[in-house]
Amino acid sequence: MTADTKVFQDMADAMLPLFDNMPPVTVLVEDNAVFHREPYPAAVYDDPDILINPVYARTCSFDEVQGLICHELIHAWLQWKGLAGAGQHLDEHHSEWFAKKALEINRKKIDNLNVDVDYLVATPKAFEIYNRVAGIRFAAHLRHKARKIRKYLAPLVQLFLVDGRFSKVVVLSFSVVLITLLLNKARLIPERVASLVWIAWGIAVIGWYALVMIRHRTR
Repeated sequence: MTADTKVFQDMADAMLPLFDNMPPVTVLVEDNAVFHREPYPAAVYDDPDILINPVYARTCSFDEVQGLICHELIHAWLQWKGLAGAGQHLDEHHSEWFAKKALEINRKKIDNLNVDVDYLVATPKAFEIYNRVAGIRFAAHLRHKARKIRKYLAPLVQLFLVDGRFSKVVVLSFSVVLITLLLNKARLIPERVASLVWIAWGIAVIGWYALVMIRHRTR
C-alpha cells in the first residue's frame, strides 16, 4: 500500500460512522480502463473497492479528495443497504437515495466535508427529485442560483482572506481605479480612460486569480 493510498484509506475509515459503521471499504489508487473514457472520472466505486484515478490523486486538495471518497462511500453504503438502483434517478448512476444521503451528510457540517450534488441537477426531472428530497418548496430556482453563486465565489473569498499578498495587491490596485473614477467625476480625465482602467483592473484580477487557482490545483 503506497503512502497516498494509506492516507485515503484512513480518510475513508474515519467516515464509516456516517454510514452506520458499515464494513471498511478498500480504497485503491490505480490505473483502470474506466479512467481512460470520456468524461474522465476522478474515482469510481467498483464493488467492493473504491478506485481513485492516479492523475486526480496527484493533483487534488485534501477537501476535494475527502468529498470524493465520501461520494463513493455513499455508493458503497447503498450497495450494502440493498438500495443500489432503487428509487427515482437524477442521472444514470445517482438515485434519490444517493441525494438524500449526500444532503444528510452535508447538513452535519463536519469540518470542510461536502459531497457535491449540484452537478447532478442538470435536467427538469433531476431538479424535481432533488427539491423533493431536499424539502425545497419555496423559491427553488432562486435557491439553486444562490448556491451556485456561493460555490463559485467561495474560492475567491478564501483566497482573498488567506493569501495576504493577493488581498493587498487587489486593495492597492483598486485605489488606483477609485482615483481614476474621482478624476473622471471632476472632469479631469475623459470617461473613456476611466472605463479602460476599470476594465483593465477587472481583467488583471480575474487573470491573476485564475493563475493562482491553477497553481494550487497542480501542487
